[in-house]
Amino acid sequence: MNKFLIGLVIVIVGIWAAIRIFGYYNSRNILSNQAVFRVYTDLEQDEIDTFFHIEKGTFDPQRHAIVCRLPVNTSGFKSSYLVLPFNKTVHCGETFNKDIHVKYDNAELNNTGLVLYIVNKNMPIVALDSPAKNTVVASRGFSYEYKKGRINHIMISRQNVYNYCD
Repeated sequence: MNKFLIGLVIVIVGIWAAIRIFGYYNSRNILSNQAVFRVYTDLEQDEIDTFFHIEKGTFDPQRHAIVCRLPVNTSGFKSSYLVLPFNKTVHCGETFNKDIHVKYDNAELNNTGLVLYIVNKNMPIVALDSPAKNTVVASRGFSYEYKKGRINHIMISRQNVYNYCD
């Protein structure tokens, strides 16, 4: 009986240690069934109107922001939108940092493509799930094949959408 209890304790401690080790690894790395997205644009602010096929002078960087809907379905627990930065440097050697990046699991990933929106800056991004009148100035969709197990550095240019670090 004593050997049985010692064996049971060893098995429980072994399982607990394995779970802790996997949790530590998972919190610091991207698994093969997960993806991380970083979206950039090389468009100049004066090219935005032409890119979205809207009247010249419509986009105002003081009043508007460009937001990207990612190819994910998160059910509201994680953001499926990113605000695009202008003049941001892409670091291809960037490693996963849980304070900066959001991991999307296989169940959240889908192939709906990317959609860019010009929205009013004072609008909360989560409101894009059910946009009210006059909140979305323009939108444009793209197809994009992301890769799992890595950070996808997506560059949106005048001609196409591509992974900058491939």
